[in-house]
Amino acid sequence: MEAHHLDEISAWDQNSKIFPRMHAIGTQSSSMMFLLCSTQHLADDSDIRTALIEYHTRRTLRMVAIDEAHLHTMHGRTFRECIRVLRDVFFKTIFADGE
Repeated sequence: MEAHHLDEISAWDQNSKIFPRMHAIGTQSSSMMFLLCSTQHLADDSDIRTALIEYHTRRTLRMVAIDEAHLHTMHGRTFRECIRVLRDVFFKTIFADGE
């Protein structure tokens, strides 16, 4: 098991080290990788979204958790714009097949 905070590493490290390690995880593997990042970072970085969508398609992405619910209850209709962006460019793809 390993964990990486994507907000704190360079795009080069992300693309040359983290993503290849993710790619090496097979569908029958018991290996786990936890990727942490802010919603802003996920909304702004298309490389991360593309990689996660690829791993979802390969059936190696097991879970996506967004810890921003407290913002929704506090701010309602003024909820962060990046969540709305992610709804359209990420979550609709990830959850398109009803998973």
